[in-house]
Amino acid sequence: MKTFLKVLIGLLVFSLSLSLAQTPEPVYGGTVNIAITAEPPGWDPTVSTSQEIARVMYHNVFEGLVRFKEDGEIVPALAESWQVSDDGLSWTFKIREGVKFHDGSDLTLDDIVAKFNRAKDPDSGHVHTKYYTAIESIEAGENNTVTFTLNKPSSSLLFNLARPDSIIYPAAKQESQASAPIGTGPFMFDEYIEGSEVRLVKNPDYYMDGVPYLDAVNFKIMPDPDTRFAALQSGDINLIGTSLPPEQYLQLDSMGGLKGTSGSATTEITVGMNESKAPFNNKLVRQAITYAIDKEAIVNGAMFGLGTVIGSHMSPSEPYYIDLSQQYTYNPEKAKELLAEAGYPDGFTIKFE
Repeated sequence: MKTFLKVLIGLLVFSLSLSLAQTPEPVYGGTVNIAITAEPPGWDPTVSTSQEIARVMYHNVFEGLVRFKEDGEIVPALAESWQVSDDGLSWTFKIREGVKFHDGSDLTLDDIVAKFNRAKDPDSGHVHTKYYTAIESIEAGENNTVTFTLNKPSSSLLFNLARPDSIIYPAAKQESQASAPIGTGPFMFDEYIEGSEVRLVKNPDYYMDGVPYLDAVNFKIMPDPDTRFAALQSGDINLIGTSLPPEQYLQLDSMGGLKGTSGSATTEITVGMNESKAPFNNKLVRQAITYAIDKEAIVNGAMFGLGTVIGSHMSPSEPYYIDLSQQYTYNPEKAKELLAEAGYPDGFTIKFE
């Protein structure tokens, strides 16, 4: 029981100075400036778990076989469709034809096979290989298809194929992706100014008709939340592409020309306890601490009501989520009883960092 409090916050804000916000129909052209929070160690999401890589690259530069919609539904991307065998051990994906990488080369079945052979190899350097352990093999087939053969049925396979690290790029150019990413997405990597910004430009040969609308997107690196918020107010950026502190979000109503959106996210406030060290190696102590924390008070106080208490290690939008929010509700008397039973009738003092 390492984690007993999770608060989900999903607050984005953008400037209505964009032309898209002033007309009911989208228009073509223009550049959007977006703030991100940190400078990632390269741009390849298959070798780093940095969230900023996914924010910039996922579905913009890089794509996978499938993708998430805004509501969490999994829909086709580089795969047009898929079929699953009755025993759940064979998944066959029909791959789009005529898709090109940004360097002009064709997306091939060999690129896809090579990618997932690497993804499931624990010695390949690919991140999160544990999510691909159900894949026994992947083979190119007829009619532009690839087939995944599993070693056991996996209800999470499709979800894992939509992950940011499941993206496809040219197998022959794996080593250069961190510095010169080449994908199939609606935007192409154009320029990176270290410590400042990364620029993406429109892919004129994107396989989906009519998109993208924008000519370019600039992601500006702004670690400080106050700096990001000030830049939004001044018009230097159009969008803060990450969660806002609640106190900033609540200011938006009084600011003309700014709009915030809220929703479920995986931003979490957690408390971890090292079960290998006393007193946390005692289950009763861990339970007592859990009962002693007024989680609703934290949400309503520190988070200004902009959050949700959940009791599991996953957010409700993830397939592994189990609602345990009522298992350890605030009960200080129960906490005292458990501490006494654990041998701490007078409690103890600890420091969380």
